[in-house]
Amino acid sequence: MVGWQNGMRIGELCLAHRGVLVLDECLEFSRQSLETLRVPLESGRVEVPQKKEWDMGQPACFTLIAASNSCPCGVLGDDFKKCNCRISEIHSYQKRMSEALLDRFEMRTHVFQEASSVYSGRSSIEVRENIHRARERMRSRQNGKLNHSLSLEELMQASWWSKEAKSLFASYKNEKKLGFRAFLAIGRLARTIADLEDKKILSETHLSEAAHYRIPWRWPMQKEQ
Repeated sequence: MVGWQNGMRIGELCLAHRGVLVLDECLEFSRQSLETLRVPLESGRVEVPQKKEWDMGQPACFTLIAASNSCPCGVLGDDFKKCNCRISEIHSYQKRMSEALLDRFEMRTHVFQEASSVYSGRSSIEVRENIHRARERMRSRQNGKLNHSLSLEELMQASWWSKEAKSLFASYKNEKKLGFRAFLAIGRLARTIADLEDKKILSETHLSEAAHYRIPWRWPMQKEQ
């Protein structure tokens, strides 16, 4: 994914710059490959090891979407099927993604099988237009910055908080035992949810929804058969 191992070859991370990188069945990748995502997700760059007379990095600022089964057989947590994997197999499979990498995912959710495949929500065109409007609100309010670039100081000093929301956000760090990265991600995501709803004031509801996306990624393991 990184490239550069065998000469001047650009990898998928750089090719996804300013775009979206989708890793389907991400736990089928080796842990070593997945770990190469950590630095680019933090810095937006791929650092190239020094090679004789040159030493350089390449931009790799992208939105990462990763999808995975919950276990090797793919049915752990399914209401309609029974998982036949052993606990040791599930543990080994899920551990391919380190906690350090998982902490860099700002949104996590479980997707369940639906009884009906009929979708009655908004069209992709409506969703795209709503996102475009939200991004314009961010840039207008924050001198060209999008929410994901806001520092914690910029978040806390802003006047868009309701009194209740700001108090709730301050309580999250201790009550939920959040690290700095998770704490900042919740604040940024809550502001984005409010922008998508065209709300100037960030409320407790927006914060609660953002905090929900920090749910544990790993499924509870069933008893060994």
